[in-house]
Amino acid sequence: MSIRMGDIRRGAAQAIAHPSRVLKKDCGVILENMKQFSEAAQLYEKGQYYDKAASVYIRCKNWSKVGELLPQVSSPKIHLQYAKAKEMDGKFKEAAQAYESARDWDNGVCVSGLRRLPRPMRVPGTGIMLCVCQV
Repeated sequence: MSIRMGDIRRGAAQAIAHPSRVLKKDCGVILENMKQFSEAAQLYEKGQYYDKAASVYIRCKNWSKVGELLPQVSSPKIHLQYAKAKEMDGKFKEAAQAYESARDWDNGVCVSGLRRLPRPMRVPGTGIMLCVCQV
């Protein structure tokens, strides 16, 4: 009720303290609709809705939090968005790992070739190691 009345901090704190995952998700949805993305993402994270939390952190451009959540995120789309952001920042090693998690082999190989990574990319299930020759 505090969230709907405008006391966002108090409402979010109450939702975080409550043991119900569903309550955290419902409050996160309300906060997201109110454009309170940071608080919504925190509630999703505390409720263990990691894909949703990472998606909302992406909307906030909070890449450090997205990076922390990435091991628990199952959505290739989120891994791909993170990889593109890291590539734009020039962090090619992190980008290559995220592309590999997103199963975007083409971009992963391209990024691996931009900066010589310590190991070439593996294509799962094929036994093939991909290396890019520097031009």
